[in-house]
Amino acid sequence: MPPQSPPVSDITLSLALALVSASTAPLLLLDSDLTVIAASTSFCNAFQIDGTTVSGTPLAALGAGEWNIPRVTGLLKATASGFAEIESYETDLIRQGQPPAAWC
Repeated sequence: MPPQSPPVSDITLSLALALVSASTAPLLLLDSDLTVIAASTSFCNAFQIDGTTVSGTPLAALGAGEWNIPRVTGLLKATASGFAEIESYETDLIRQGQPPAAWC
């Protein structure tokens, strides 16, 4: 049986949203279904994503679908469910007409 995550309180969510909002680093806050709850301005700027439409978008649907990376999705789901702990992971984001962008 997978480890259970405690329910997210309003205070916890408010703190997480404040951290994303204040972050100068590219940062996403995802729910357990890998849907974007919030994105930092630097994330949106770095990956040319419209910050006004990102909330509520599945990770795999961000941009023109370039975030649909099965290995990353699998790693994130395993981490969120408590089955894996990943210290770091880096991959190249391939976007049409742009050089690959490494992110972790």
